[in-house]
Amino acid sequence: MNDPTAALRPLLWLLLVISAAGWALVAGTLAGGAAFGALGAAAAAGLIADHYRHRR
Repeated sequence: MNDPTAALRPLLWLLLVISAAGWALVAGTLAGGAAFGALGAAAAAGLIADHYRHRR
């Protein structure tokens, strides 16, 4: 585990779960839904980028 970004992966998963839960709670409001949607999209993009960066 000498990878310095290894601690980033669990944080991105946590942000993705929190954003999904937050979006489900405030989906009726445009600003809240957009904010949690953007957070979820950013976390998903980070996980995808991390996957492609560290695949074998």
